[in-house]
Amino acid sequence: MRLCDAFVFRILGHHMPYGNQGRGSAYYGNGWKTASAATDSPSEDWLVMCGTNERDVPAPGNVIVGQTEIGYANGGQGGCALHINNYNEQKSDFALYAVLIWNEGLTSAQMKTVTGELTTQLRGELRTRYEHAFTDGALLQLLAENPAHAAYYGGDYEAGYSRLKDLSGNIRHATVAGNDAQVLQTTGHGANKPVPALQGTTDTIVRFPELLIPETFTVCSATRWTSTANKNRILSCLSSYSVGNRNWLHGHHPVSGTLGGRGAVYYDAWKTRHYQRQSPSTDWVILCATNSPDIPSPSNVVYEQEEFGTSNGGTGSCSVHINDFARPYNSDFALHSMFVWDKGLTAPQMKTVTAALADMLRGPLRPDYSRVISSGRLLEFLASNPTTGSYFGKEVNVTAEGRMLMDLSGHSRHASVEGNGAEVRTSDGDGAHQAITFLQGTQDTKVKWAEMSVPTTFTVCSVTRWTSDLAAKKQRILSCLNAGETNWLHGHHPVSGTTIGRGSTYYGNGYKSNAVNDAPDTDWLILCGSNDRDVPSPGNVVFEQDEIGTSNAGIGACRMHINDYAAQKSDFALHTVLLWDQGLTAPQMKLVTEELRTMLTGEIRPEYERSISSGPFLELLASTQPYAVYYGEEYDARAGSLPDLSGNLRHAEVRGNGAEMRTSDGHGATQQISFLQGGTDAQIVWPDLIIPTTFTVCSVTRWTSSEAAKRQRILTCLNAGETNWLHGHHPRSGLVGGPGSAFYNGWKSQYDPERGADTDWVVLCGTNDASVSLPSNIIYEQVESGFYANGGVGQCRMHVNNYASQKSDFALHSVLIWDRGLSPAQMKTVTRELKAQLRGEIRPDYSDVIQSRALLDLLAETPPACAYYGSQYNRNTGRLPDLSGNARHATVRGNGVQLGEGPGDGANRDIRFLEGSTESIVEFPEMSVPATFTVCSVTRYTSSLDAQQKRVLSCLDSGKPNWAHGHMVAGRRGAAFYGTTAVSTPPADEPDTNWLVMCGTNDPSTQAPSNVIYEQNEIGTRNGGTGSCALHVNKYRALASPFALHSVLIWDKGLSPEQMKTVTRELQGQIQGTLQTDYEGVVSDPGLQQLLAQHPAHAVSPGPLSLRNELDTGR
Repeated sequence: MRLCDAFVFRILGHHMPYGNQGRGSAYYGNGWKTASAATDSPSEDWLVMCGTNERDVPAPGNVIVGQTEIGYANGGQGGCALHINNYNEQKSDFALYAVLIWNEGLTSAQMKTVTGELTTQLRGELRTRYEHAFTDGALLQLLAENPAHAAYYGGDYEAGYSRLKDLSGNIRHATVAGNDAQVLQTTGHGANKPVPALQGTTDTIVRFPELLIPETFTVCSATRWTSTANKNRILSCLSSYSVGNRNWLHGHHPVSGTLGGRGAVYYDAWKTRHYQRQSPSTDWVILCATNSPDIPSPSNVVYEQEEFGTSNGGTGSCSVHINDFARPYNSDFALHSMFVWDKGLTAPQMKTVTAALADMLRGPLRPDYSRVISSGRLLEFLASNPTTGSYFGKEVNVTAEGRMLMDLSGHSRHASVEGNGAEVRTSDGDGAHQAITFLQGTQDTKVKWAEMSVPTTFTVCSVTRWTSDLAAKKQRILSCLNAGETNWLHGHHPVSGTTIGRGSTYYGNGYKSNAVNDAPDTDWLILCGSNDRDVPSPGNVVFEQDEIGTSNAGIGACRMHINDYAAQKSDFALHTVLLWDQGLTAPQMKLVTEELRTMLTGEIRPEYERSISSGPFLELLASTQPYAVYYGEEYDARAGSLPDLSGNLRHAEVRGNGAEMRTSDGHGATQQISFLQGGTDAQIVWPDLIIPTTFTVCSVTRWTSSEAAKRQRILTCLNAGETNWLHGHHPRSGLVGGPGSAFYNGWKSQYDPERGADTDWVVLCGTNDASVSLPSNIIYEQVESGFYANGGVGQCRMHVNNYASQKSDFALHSVLIWDRGLSPAQMKTVTRELKAQLRGEIRPDYSDVIQSRALLDLLAETPPACAYYGSQYNRNTGRLPDLSGNARHATVRGNGVQLGEGPGDGANRDIRFLEGSTESIVEFPEMSVPATFTVCSVTRYTSSLDAQQKRVLSCLDSGKPNWAHGHMVAGRRGAAFYGTTAVSTPPADEPDTNWLVMCGTNDPSTQAPSNVIYEQNEIGTRNGGTGSCALHVNKYRALASPFALHSVLIWDKGLSPEQMKTVTRELQGQIQGTLQTDYEGVVSDPGLQQLLAQHPAHAVSPGPLSLRNELDTGR
């Protein structure tokens, strides 16, 4: 007798749980044929099973479940009437799919064929759903070759169905019960980007299907504790249920000696013997492990890329869950992902999974050092030696978690600032030769870093100081000392004799350096120290440039804080703390301390050239070193910042609504200028004490409204507790106020009605230096206009509109601040140069790209509004500079941008150019195409695919004109479409990928065909067209092209056809070089030779007769 079934059946396949029997049991009349039930699936899953009583088929091959031989004894009785529930006892709720009966014994192989086919009928083709959650190619290939038993992605939690879907296609969805379950996207805890995860508390239960963990299994997961209070099991099989209850856990267990913690694995016995202490306990745990006896330890457990199993094997066949047991075993948790296989994966396969999960969590590290660091040398060092935490006292923000000292390393391990007395201050002194910004606090202030903020192996570099002269308030600053923590300190310890105090380090097991006594105790201390055993003393501790270590090594793995202990608290200031999870060498630490010292003492690296091109102006700035420099065109809308170009990092915040960067002329500006504009709802707030005690302020600002109510103060300090100070604008009141006002706690200027319209730009310098006498203390343009008194009060925080009243609609072109008095002559130099920025006196710089005298003469006679050469692209600034002197620089961003060089595609010589892909974008300034324009360019397609030949130079964007110059679509090389209609017919004489040299104008006085010039050919079909738009390359994604750009020149007027031909001839000469003709023997006529010299032929083909004879004979 031979039976095969796929249904609930008492005699073959199912028996009520009894001893070891249950689902998958067989009893053929005279005894059990199976030793135990099949526990590889939930009891309600379909059972596909074959069994025979043929004595010639030995156990275990006499009973087959799935493809597994499970027979315990062979033989047995037949000759009976099969039924379902036709007996008073042992009845079942059942489902029946198929029963097949043979009157002969089938072999094991035959029965496996049957079970295989029945299984296929039940399951059909497996339809996985990984791609929306998992995109790593190696992981997807592994899943295709090794189908998962179940797969879960926390971001797929469906709250409406209380379900966490199984993405493996096996429909083993998990049920979520209890309270507090939600999908959150959070950064930090080992994740460098927002990570979607199912997050819950101890009241949240996740029930995976019964017996989800197979008998032989591999489990990979990314989970974490989300609090330091409730840290118990997360993935566990320990439960009160009879089915699948095992003492089984994966990933997390309370710490017990050297066991448990993060990375713990227990499969009815410990599979790991130490826990992962190199990260905070709430960091993500990325872990794979298998119980396959074929995978030896340590390869049976993989933590990220580390093999650390201590014994292999272990039990499976259990029902995994989260928090579905007594509360003492529950955790606050987050689950990013979990995979289960019904087989053992090898260590390399598990490492493929952990690498993919780590990449999903971390992605590229995105540090934000540039907010506080301008030194290229230090930035380069940090890029090659990433920190685990980077903290600068000026970067204190209020977040949802409270006031935080922000981690700029990209790891989001922010420190909390708690208690009273904390403030961000700016000042010089105490060893700082320039004003620096830092976090200052009292003994009532706490700064608490994350757990394990000091790694096991570490380097710490810091800039800190005591701020009190009282011994009772000069205790520890950076410390780990606390209940259950290491006795660890770095930099400051209560003074004891001459060896302990400022400069001391104690790393858990002893002092590593003595005090330094070269400066007052309250001076800034710049100190690096490492516990790496490979870094010997004295080089393990570096004070500024001195190696001061007395012994090396030491203990890390602790939580750093300031004042979070009952004793040994300090009044303190913190400028910088940098942490590494590696040992830096003494030379590396000296590089860091040198750069940190520079941040305190100077060696400023200004960036004036971003907005200033005048040599005399740059020379004055170099010799006088401004305290801060701001240009409205540098406004960063995404960061809400107006950056300080002086190199002193005194960036201003732009808040509120309505602030925008605009470009226009008018109001005293006779050329297009860029500036920051805002209404009364927009504020600019500078750092504290941005106006020094002694100051000079020079500015270009204006009112933008004709309403008196919106023409109040612009640059002012007026605020609660601040000085009544203003510079540039005040409502007119009798003989004072109006444009050009200055009030430095007293009027310094008088109203002058001759200063033009109220909304005109005001170019003004003023100083409170008592040595600068009236009227020279205030300079309006070039006029000495001080009145009433000189001197005045500084030392205040400047702002625009950050007060309840006296707000303005405003525009800001520039503000320059010095912490000294400039002389009248120096202030006049500044106002003259600022006025030149408004009105012209343009200083172009074509020397690196143009040698042709004819083109230089034309540019001098008809100055362009902007001029760009691709060869001048600066990859460090992402800028394509405007060489016209008008500072209308273009921005280059996206992927695939590079400088190209070489001949070909119509170029007969090596030329340099900017090239990019469809992902590369070049954004020219607003209104870069003027209302009336001439545009000349040398550009080309770099792809021969029609689908990638779209636009290159264009204005088309949302709400923008349909404007294109040079390239439209494949086959339209040489097209021009200026806002309303096509204005040229493209030539068809060269490949689409050849360089295109072309000029076009919308000047209505230039008639077609002369309005568009291709090389030396007039190809216009209709004149006119619209301008007034922002030129770009590839900003409109639907019409992006792989491109190369050699040059773009734009005029705010119409050039004549002859002028355009001069430009195209000279540009063509730049890419083709000197044309080497060879007419000898073909052309003998002197007149024709002269014509060819003046107008080079496109091609000449020699023949058997002279060209003259051919002409004579009509050929």
